[in-house]
Amino acid sequence: MIREYLLQILLIAAGLLLFLRTIRSLARKHLTETVSMFWGSVSFLLVLAGIVLISFDWDRHISLGALLIVAIVFFLLLAAMFYLSQLLSYNMRKIQELAIQISLLNQEHIKVDYYLSALSGEPRNKIWRTDTVSEATAEEDKEAAATCKMAAEVL
Repeated sequence: MIREYLLQILLIAAGLLLFLRTIRSLARKHLTETVSMFWGSVSFLLVLAGIVLISFDWDRHISLGALLIVAIVFFLLLAAMFYLSQLLSYNMRKIQELAIQISLLNQEHIKVDYYLSALSGEPRNKIWRTDTVSEATAEEDKEAAATCKMAAEVL
């Protein structure tokens, strides 16, 4: 009796385990929201396939050992893809953090550049001897100039 429904039981169990693992990884911030939505959909499809699958006398066509080997390979591939998606999510999060850090360092560089140009009296590009310094907007120029004047008065 259980042998007839083994494939259905395996698919439903795999879907439920994948769903629980996805929720756990999302809660621990191992997966991004988009990737966890994908894995949630895959787990739903596995459960749906297990429920809808009609017993088709597979035991006459496929041996139990062959089914178990295919199931093990399938689950190993699924686990490997899940692990790779966790690594992808981690790298995407790290890239975003690094982009934010670069932006903050760029803003700090502009402020230091204005401060040094106000103290030395030379144009900004001559201080660093490079033309790669990004130009600030007019508001940032006024704000930085006012800050440098206040700093120069203090010193």
